[in-house]
Amino acid sequence: MSRSGILLGKYFGLVLTVLGASILGFGLPGALIGATALSAGVCVEAVVNRVMVHRLVRAVIGSTNESVSARTLTYRRITTFYTPLALTSLLGLGVHPAVAFFMGHASFALESLAVLPVVNSLSFLFRSLGLSYQEVAIALIAEDDRNVVPVGRFAALLAVGSSAAMALIAFTPLAWVWFRDVSGLSTELTVFALLPTRILTVLPALSVLLSVQRAILVDNRVTAPITWSTVVEVGGIVGALVLFIAGLDLVGVTAAAIAFVGGRLGGNLYLVPSCARALGR
Repeated sequence: MSRSGILLGKYFGLVLTVLGASILGFGLPGALIGATALSAGVCVEAVVNRVMVHRLVRAVIGSTNESVSARTLTYRRITTFYTPLALTSLLGLGVHPAVAFFMGHASFALESLAVLPVVNSLSFLFRSLGLSYQEVAIALIAEDDRNVVPVGRFAALLAVGSSAAMALIAFTPLAWVWFRDVSGLSTELTVFALLPTRILTVLPALSVLLSVQRAILVDNRVTAPITWSTVVEVGGIVGALVLFIAGLDLVGVTAAAIAFVGGRLGGNLYLVPSCARALGR
């Protein structure tokens, strides 16, 4: 199944909803249009998934050339494998309300709350390259264990390239173009956005590393360390926010940027021993 086709379907629905609401002039609030667009995008994605996966599923079910696994797949095995991954997503999503809470009690709270979503959206453009690489790494390593080396080499290039591309915006006048002209921030808010954006330039590289680490562990059917690494990451983020906001009275959005980088680095370091053991096997 083509992932690019799925994404095109999803974002076609999203863009179509936004353009339709804007052109017809319903006068709806921007937040309502955005929420409707996201829901429409997910619905379109579900339909595209169903259409594109139908033939592939029939081919897999009808295939008689696949070897039968020596171990029978049970619900218990599925639950054991899946539960840590599900908890990982819940923990990752749960950190955002905590960040908003701390920024609301930090210096320049309103400015920080206004700027952080814009900074995060720019960071996500480059972090998404690493997020999508996890699926590629899992598929290629599962084909042949020797693929770990080329997968790792490409990951290194991807890590450097994604962080360098974000740095090209963060450390040049392009930052003013993005935040002031594209995102519509005022000059004052653009100044607030520059420092946290520059701090977050290492995050795309750390995201690529995390994707490769998770791919190695998933291929070895070891998922519990992934959850614990997320616990370390979330704990590091909260601890850093307490230190920099409650202790040092740092500007909220700057403290959040430092916390995101520190937490992710802690999660990466936690997975190093588990990945080393998995590669040894």
